Amino acid sequence: MNITLLELDPSPTKSITFPSAYAAKLVITPYNEIPPGSCGVEQLITQLLEPYYLYEYLSDALVVEYLESGRWPSDNDLSKVITPPTGTYTKGFTMNAAELYIEATMRSEGEGVLSCLADKSIRFYYHPESKWTCSVSIPNGVPSEYMKDNFPMTCD
Repeated sequence: MNITLLELDPSPTKSITFPSAYAAKLVITPYNEIPPGSCGVEQLITQLLEPYYLYEYLSDALVVEYLESGRWPSDNDLSKVITPPTGTYTKGFTMNAAELYIEATMRSEGEGVLSCLADKSIRFYYHPESKWTCSVSIPNGVPSEYMKDNFPMTCD
């Protein structure tokens, strides 16, 4: 479900109640009421979803390459899958053949990324016997509190 808030109430919070079929209530804090140094939820979700969607695009091609060739693709191979492997908020991806992962790095704050995500990373691991997982428990990983409830995968 996509929610577009067209007008913000000047009060500290604005509640939107959905029809009873949705049985949900959403409380949004207007951006001008968000404490300095924190991230606005709508912007946060938008920026976090981009590296996830790029990963989704890359993951099948990487697995096919790995299963067919027996080797994990290199950083150079990545440009054959998606050109460029970047986005509005995503600086790029790096590969690690030894640990079977791809790592998305966010752009800088000067490039329009929220301060809480700027230059941070999300790592996506491939497990041949099972599935993909993700982690932010890495050097310079996205703080885990921003991932909870805002990212399609559960990351450790």
